Amino acid sequence: MRRGRGKSEGINGEEDFGRAHDGSLIDVSAGIAQAVEDLESAIAYGRKLALLKRELCRQVKGPEVTHADRGTLIFDTDSKHLYVEREMAHLEANVGGVVDYQTATMDISDYLKQGGQTAGHRELWRLLRTLFEETGDTDGLID
Repeated sequence: MRRGRGKSEGINGEEDFGRAHDGSLIDVSAGIAQAVEDLESAIAYGRKLALLKRELCRQVKGPEVTHADRGTLIFDTDSKHLYVEREMAHLEANVGGVVDYQTATMDISDYLKQGGQTAGHRELWRLLRTLFEETGDTDGLID
């Protein structure tokens, strides 16, 4: 990939398709496949831009990394949705290195209602208190 462009752009010898001796195209399937890959990559990049993320917690367990858990507060700027995403990965080292990976999303209220007080819960409560902290400054209030 050159200067941020996808490989499918086909400039300066980057073409990924076959040509006959007379210059006519004979196989464009590789070029089309690359264009689709570039489009999917661009869409995924755009989705990342639409999400504001703040890590709440990260936990790793095991003598070797056998379990990892991460909680992230996410605001989707397109849909205006605020939620918590929880990613969990578990490695079964004794079963040939099988990895189980799961991602779950939940509303903030559902996340806070879960049993126990994890580091993620405490960080979310801290952020919420910061948002609603009274400063005594009334100049910015609208009547």
